[in-house]
Order: sequence, then structure tokens, then C-alpha cells
Amino acid sequence: MDGFRGIPGVPEGWELVGIGCEAGDWSIGFLDGKRCAVRLAIKSPNSPKIRKIEKPKRYRQFASAEEFKPHRERWWKWKGQSLISPPARYNDEEHNSTSWRQSFDEKVFDDGAPFGVEVTDDIR
Repeated sequence: MDGFRGIPGVPEGWELVGIGCEAGDWSIGFLDGKRCAVRLAIKSPNSPKIRKIEKPKRYRQFASAEEFKPHRERWWKWKGQSLISPPARYNDEEHNSTSWRQSFDEKVFDDGAPFGVEVTDDIR
């Protein structure tokens, strides 16, 4: 229901899923005659059902050996390959003779996680 994003009454960061809620669904509600942002719904066939828009996680390459250090014991593999490799040597420029940039582009950890660090949007 992408066509319902940004319609009046749907709070920013949420999207309309449809009409009709089950107990525990998120809905747009009213409090003291004013619209509330979101509330847990009770079963209601006419209430708008909404859900939080999930932002996908973002990753970037490791910047240094120090940044990679917490991941040094993890196994890894080349993208598209099934053979996993044990932890390897690394330094400030590379991992297993591959630059950090190339490693980010071409490798994943054995669980499928990107070979890099998660980028957070913390505002300080």
C-alpha cells in the first residue's frame, strides 16, 4: 500500500496497511477529541491499521585494524560462495591481503552479515 504513505492523518515514519484492526495492531487513535499519533488497537473492522516503516540497516567498510578487532574471531566467505574461511590476518590497510574497501565489496561474514560496521544515525 505504498500509495498510502504521506496521506493526512498517518504519522511520519508510519504507513497505512489497510482498514480493520485486530487486538494488538497499531492504529491511529483519538484522545480527548484530538488525534493521537499511534495506539494499540482493539478489534475494530473500521479502524485504520498502520505499521512502522522499518529503515534498512546501513554498513560501511572497516576503517582500521582497531575497528575490525571486535570481529577478528569471526569466520567469513566470499560473496556468492559457500566455503567459509577461518579468521585471517589483518592490519590497518587490509584483511587477508585484500583492502578494506575490496573486502567490504566482496566478502560477508559466515552468517551473511556485511563485512563492515553498521552506520548509525545518532544525533549528538
